[in-house]
Amino acid sequence: CAQKKEMIQKQYPQLAHKLANMEVRTLLFFLGVLCRTNDKKYAATQKECIRKVKQNYSAFLPRNGHERQLAWIVAHGFYPFYKAAVRMKYYR
Repeated sequence: CAQKKEMIQKQYPQLAHKLANMEVRTLLFFLGVLCRTNDKKYAATQKECIRKVKQNYSAFLPRNGHERQLAWIVAHGFYPFYKAAVRMKYYR
């Protein structure tokens, strides 16, 4: 994945913003899945996803309100609260 990203950045620099947008969208989807688990083995992965979302947040163009909200939550450091709320919803 990193090799593909690097290749696109070198050969198609005009698409860098679209690449960042797609990366944030993918990371948000992945975080949405991970927020339903409390397994410690995913903690480092979650932190890395959050870091990358924060890094690329300014390039993100959400497709809907949920994406916009989740991106804002993650980018502003509220992901732990979001995760807790989701877990409470699914595991009452």
